[in-house]
Amino acid sequence: MKRRGRRTSQPFSLFAFQDVMASVIGVLFFIVIMMALQMVHQGIATIQAAEETVTAAQVEALETTLSELRKRKAGHESEILEIARIDSRIRTDARGALDDLKHMRATLQGLYSQIAEGDKRTTDGRARLEEAKNAQVNILAETARSERQIAELKQRLKTEGSGPRISYIIDRQADGKIPWLAEFSADKIRVSSGQKAGAVLEFAAPDIAVRAAQFRSWAVLWDRDRYYFVLLVKPSGCHFVEPIRSLLNDLGFETGSDLLPENWFAF
Repeated sequence: MKRRGRRTSQPFSLFAFQDVMASVIGVLFFIVIMMALQMVHQGIATIQAAEETVTAAQVEALETTLSELRKRKAGHESEILEIARIDSRIRTDARGALDDLKHMRATLQGLYSQIAEGDKRTTDGRARLEEAKNAQVNILAETARSERQIAELKQRLKTEGSGPRISYIIDRQADGKIPWLAEFSADKIRVSSGQKAGAVLEFAAPDIAVRAAQFRSWAVLWDRDRYYFVLLVKPSGCHFVEPIRSLLNDLGFETGSDLLPENWFAF
C-alpha cells in the first residue's frame, strides 16, 4: 500500500485587518470632532455678528417699548389700588348694610309680635263681643219671657180677681201644729200658709208626675211634727189629689181636705 502523505497548512491571521479598521475609525472620530468644533465656532461668530448688526433705532424702539410697558404697569398699579379702595368701601358698606339688615329684622320681628298680639286681642275682642251678643240675646229672650209671664200673671190676677174668694180661718190644733193650705186645680198646685197671709208658692209643671215630684221635694223641707196640710180640691184637680195625699201621709204629715168651686180662690 501506498501511504498517503500528511497535508500541512499555515493558519490565516486577521490582525492586520483589525489594525487597519481601528486606524480608520480613529481617523473618522477625529474628523467628526474637528467638524463639530468648527460648527460651534461658526455659530458663535454668527450670534456675535447678529448682535453687532443691531442698530441704534432698534435700541431706541426697545427702550420706548420698555418705557410704555412701565407706564402701563404704573397705570395698572393705580387701578389695582383704586379697586382695592373700592373693595374696602364695598366691604364697609356691606357690613353697614348687614347691621341695618339685622336691625330691620329685629324691628320686623317686633312688628310681627305686635301684629300677633293685636290679632290675639282682636280675636279675644270678637269672642267677648260674640259672648256679649249672646248674652244680650239671652237677656232679650229672658226679658220677653218675663214680659210674657208678667202678662200671664196680670191676666191671671185679672181672672182671679174677678172670681169669688173664700177665706179660711184655721186655728192651731191643740198640739200646736201649723196648717199649710194646698189648692189643687187641673194645671197647678198653689200653696200658702194658713196661719197668716204670705207669699203663694205654685207648682205648675205641665207633667203631673213632675209637679208631684216638685211638691214632694218642697214638702220634705218641713217638720211633720209642726205642720199639717189642708187640701183644697177643685173639680179639675180631683184626679191627682189622692196621690199627693198618699205622698204626704208617707212623709208622716197629717192631712185634711175640703172641696172648692172651680172659679173660687182660697188665697
